[in-house]
Amino acid sequence: MRALAFKWQRIIWRCWQDHTAYDERIYEKALRRSHSPLVALLPPIEAGKSPFKNPINKNAKTR
Repeated sequence: MRALAFKWQRIIWRCWQDHTAYDERIYEKALRRSHSPLVALLPPIEAGKSPFKNPINKNAKTR
């Protein structure tokens, strides 16, 4: 938990110093540039489509 908090603290500090909003795409680009093994955990995203705009079917029955 502390490691995660430390990383977010660094991210927030940099955004504050640069007067920019956090952009996850920048982080993903850095991971890909450094050939991080975490890239394999990123979900594939189709060009031009947001992964967050998948509506949940409220009529689907769950068992």
